[in-house]
Amino acid sequence: MKFRAILLCVLLLISMSFAAHAQDQITLLVWDQHSGPADAAATQIYDNFMALHPNITIERELVPFDQIRATARTALASGTGPDVLYHDVTPSRELFRAGLIVPLDDYAEQYGWLDRFYPSGLEWTVLNDQIIGLGLEYEFVGVFVNKTLMEQEGFAVPETLDEVLAFCEEASARGYIPFAHGQLSGWPTFFSFAMPLNNILGIDNLEQLLFDKEGRWDTPDVIRAIEVFHIEMRDADCFIEDVNGFDWQNQQDSFFSGEALMLPTGTWVVGEITESMPAEWEVEMVPFMAIEEGGERVYTAGMGSAYFIAAGSPHPDAAALFIDYIFSEEAVRIWAEVAGFVPPVEFDTDGLNIPPLSQFVLETLEEAGTGSGDLRLGFNVDLLTSQEFNTMMIDGFQAVTADIKTAEEQAADLQRLWEQQLAEESE
Repeated sequence: MKFRAILLCVLLLISMSFAAHAQDQITLLVWDQHSGPADAAATQIYDNFMALHPNITIERELVPFDQIRATARTALASGTGPDVLYHDVTPSRELFRAGLIVPLDDYAEQYGWLDRFYPSGLEWTVLNDQIIGLGLEYEFVGVFVNKTLMEQEGFAVPETLDEVLAFCEEASARGYIPFAHGQLSGWPTFFSFAMPLNNILGIDNLEQLLFDKEGRWDTPDVIRAIEVFHIEMRDADCFIEDVNGFDWQNQQDSFFSGEALMLPTGTWVVGEITESMPAEWEVEMVPFMAIEEGGERVYTAGMGSAYFIAAGSPHPDAAALFIDYIFSEEAVRIWAEVAGFVPPVEFDTDGLNIPPLSQFVLETLEEAGTGSGDLRLGFNVDLLTSQEFNTMMIDGFQAVTADIKTAEEQAADLQRLWEQQLAEESE
């Protein structure tokens, strides 16, 4: 009898242990949009996290950008969305205002994020003095140049707008697409505007407009910035004739294949350049060309997407633990080596196995992020303006390119929507 009692106690303890273990099991649904090399990096990082935390299962769903933008709000509001969302910064501000994602300030203190993140990288996900997410893709925008083909053709990389226009006419006459720019996908127009705008206004003036709300969008300088890509470069045959029908995939493919000589876009494409282009081709990145001789040339910067925690998640602490790991030393090296991303955190780069183009991006962002040099990065406008403003950028710049709308009319519409944004923010 005594043995049976002991056996029953042992079995009861084992049963209780299994029950407690089962209760500790957590599943986090994570929506992200990582593709290409970033998909491989995310898979490796998520698996490593689960190996460290066997009681937490990451159920990952790859949701394309357009689908996340269309469904995130409804899914989060209905409770059918993810625990963790990797989403563009601009629409996520609206999710925060709607109470659908949570502030992370307590977790920032717990995990020491304020000490680990570059202030210039963290500021993109601060709203109303609250941290609402952690941005992964600290990016800057400029022009990628196929240096090998340029040299073979005897082309010098243009440094001014006048040189750009002359180059485009000659390169297109030889059968090349000078700039792999397209507007069907919409968002590339953000940068065809922001790059000349930063160079014309200067970083300080644009900072005053975007952050201090001092200035206007319908000034002669802004109108000039609209005209650069959408009228002057169009008329110089810098793009394919149907630039409004040319989408992002076509842009990339034309540059990767050597059909196009330059690709105006951001550092998020570095991994795919390395993966898709012949190893013997040398690619460099330069800031967009000066509008006038001796004028300013800057890279424009911002935070593409960030990780957020859903307000309806039953496991916010586990979600925060997961996000913290995403920015750990181990994970950041994987993001850099596999995906070509440079998260806005300080980390040891010794022995990092990355190609020269990725090394350039890393060094540039490190210098700008730490303030260790004189380098300053400009601003990607779309990350600081409303969705209505951004929609007007897409539709309006396409209309200007198609000669349906003037640059002056587009500038007036941007100013109108800016005033609307300011009024809504002050309510």
